[in-house]
Amino acid sequence: MTKEKVLFAGCLITYRFPEYELSSKVVLEALHIETHILPELMCCGQVLQGVNPNWIYMTAYNLALVEQRDMDIITLCGGCTNTFKHVQSMCNQNPRVMDDINQVLTRVGVQFHNTVKTQHLLEVLNNQTDNIMACLKKVIPLKTAIMNPCQVFRPASVMNFDDSKHPKVMENLLGPVVSDIIPYSFQDNCCGASLSMSNLAEAYQVGRARLEELEDKDVDLIVTACGNCHLLLHCMQGEYYRGRRIPCLFIPQLLGLAMGFSTQDVMINDPHIRSMVTNV
Repeated sequence: MTKEKVLFAGCLITYRFPEYELSSKVVLEALHIETHILPELMCCGQVLQGVNPNWIYMTAYNLALVEQRDMDIITLCGGCTNTFKHVQSMCNQNPRVMDDINQVLTRVGVQFHNTVKTQHLLEVLNNQTDNIMACLKKVIPLKTAIMNPCQVFRPASVMNFDDSKHPKVMENLLGPVVSDIIPYSFQDNCCGASLSMSNLAEAYQVGRARLEELEDKDVDLIVTACGNCHLLLHCMQGEYYRGRRIPCLFIPQLLGLAMGFSTQDVMINDPHIRSMVTNV
């Protein structure tokens, strides 16, 4: 029997990108995958990695709450996905890690048994390709570039999904959805968003190099599957790039359009993007 799913949006997406969460629900429901929201879940803990060793308890606490309801978890953020799977891998490799976690969690009446299956949205969609094809109503005639969310695939020993160096899942999902997928040299590289916390200038340099190449290739749209990628390449683009604006859409927004949902259904509010995708 398939477990029910908790949709874990994470802090950044909850506060900055509700369109990612909403469009994911729309697409998952179209694929007959029902998801639940647990309001008591908290930050995944990634922001404390390398700063405070207590991050591991935050991560395990979230997983334990999902586990209490006998559910699995679907994540939207690359960082959250990586953090959850990292802790689960640590517990699998060393039982003492789980013992230490439970010594702390018992103080709040929670126990962690590491039985939750964690999957990023891309992993879920990758297992639904036939159902997605059956739902498609049209092809979106846009020259599209892919921004692979690096933390969903790396390190391979922990994430165990696709080719960690040259992932193909987004390309496979979008191949039937858009008229053209434009390959480029930075496609498999980190977007640069993580650098912004320590060196904003370097993060901007990474983003600028990507956008310069995509403008040269006359790309219309960048498709993202992580809030961090979207933040740097879409929201912050005007702060460091003076060329032609290349907007971003989250992958479930584009899939939703191809399934016949309206721009309102998948929460496309940007007037420029709406004009690009309306009546196509």
